[in-house]
Amino acid sequence: VSWKNYEYVPQLIMAGYCVMVKEIFKQIKKKSFSHIFLQAGVGGMAAAVIAGFAKYFNKIPKIIIVEPDKADCVLRSIKKKKPVKFNILNESIMGGMSCGEVSKVAWDILRSSVNYCVSISDDLVKPVIFSLANKEFSDKQIEAGECATPGIIALKSICFNRKIRNKIGLNNNSNILIFGCEGATDKEMYNKILKNI
Repeated sequence: VSWKNYEYVPQLIMAGYCVMVKEIFKQIKKKSFSHIFLQAGVGGMAAAVIAGFAKYFNKIPKIIIVEPDKADCVLRSIKKKKPVKFNILNESIMGGMSCGEVSKVAWDILRSSVNYCVSISDDLVKPVIFSLANKEFSDKQIEAGECATPGIIALKSICFNRKIRNKIGLNNNSNILIFGCEGATDKEMYNKILKNI
């Protein structure tokens, strides 16, 4: 997180996240996306991806921020139109996203770029980790940690809700980008999930 007089290091971290966008641009060239689902803790990764799209692509897609329902600091801040800080009463299983305050550097980008915010339940994380490991979403096994699941969870949920789907303009012609930028960081929990689902 960043605050007044502590912005340089968070900016460097965000610049590192921009590398993901550069890599995507190199792989797909000028292909455009209609929607991007971005997980947010303090918002640094999400804001960096938005900044990266502004740099490398001609058009910024619709931005959908996804957060744990126990730690939705970006959503609350967007609603209030100013950064909101609150105490987390129950930590989310999505540990890296269990944050009660949006980063100042990230907020400067997010406040004018985010189209929609979605909060998700911890209950949906384990089944998605299991599905990724068991090739239900791709031909290859994907070892994903809990913070790699939010975009998939939000997209699946929205696809089953016609009202929200229409509101965000999601249809058969949509070209969607989801980031899963975390492997199984907690191996013990990961293996437990795979055994108990």
